[in-house]
Amino acid sequence: MENCKNKWFELIDADIPIRLRPKTGPTSASVVMKINNKRKVDAHEGKGPVHAFFCAVKKILLKQYVKIAEVELDDFNLTVKNVKELHGAAMVTVEIEMRYNGSSVLARGTDENLVVAACDAILDGFRKCLDVLYADEY
Repeated sequence: MENCKNKWFELIDADIPIRLRPKTGPTSASVVMKINNKRKVDAHEGKGPVHAFFCAVKKILLKQYVKIAEVELDDFNLTVKNVKELHGAAMVTVEIEMRYNGSSVLARGTDENLVVAACDAILDGFRKCLDVLYADEY
């Protein structure tokens, strides 16, 4: 995943196991972040790896930024392009829309790995939401 360090948070690590069939229950994601130079660790279950990651990041951010409670993942679009320079490997672009208090932000992530691209988009979306929600306070 991209280096997500900025004034709001830094992603240190994420563990997002992916189970194929037979699916035995919800997927969980464990996330390690740094907020205000303090290490934060938490996990959450979700309906899949991307949803679990979204929920785990939101859970960590809520401890510092209560306005993030209103943020929801509203739309998720995926584009796959074959890149010849990568010897046939595909590049995946995930575009998401996050909604909060009647407003929304669009965010994007690109990677060869679908889950990484989706997680990068989620992190970008949370950064953009924080920029708007806390514009007058920071």
